[in-house]
Amino acid sequence: MFKQPFSWANFRDLPKGGEPDYLIDTARINRRLAGRNQNPYREHICAFPMPKQISPRAFKARAKGAIETFLGTMEKSGWTLEGKLRYERREVATDPDGKVLPECFEYRVTGLFKTWPKPWRIEVPAGLVKQDPEHRITLREAIRAG
Repeated sequence: MFKQPFSWANFRDLPKGGEPDYLIDTARINRRLAGRNQNPYREHICAFPMPKQISPRAFKARAKGAIETFLGTMEKSGWTLEGKLRYERREVATDPDGKVLPECFEYRVTGLFKTWPKPWRIEVPAGLVKQDPEHRITLREAIRAG
């Protein structure tokens, strides 16, 4: 779960008291995403559930169908596969509500895809955009701003 050894000492760095900040720092987000702007390559993941008690033959057929559907969907949306798909891992499957499905495993396959992404825009209400480092609002004000 943690990339490095976990230590409770990191909690000393958390801000002490005060209201949580509900503003969106769009300048910081734009700086973080600026490097990805001109890169046509993206990694996409295909995740599909599979019953634990399934024959190898049925497993192969269902996995092939799921991966073909994934590749077809990616192709229709303008992405082309660059290289081979990689098997990532097997996990306990969950439904869309987050409930664990004990009778299934979830398999994940990753691939590197290429496209020239179209510019996209996210509209953020002006009241939620951080204006300066001292600018803060409460949850009630954030709800009214949206």
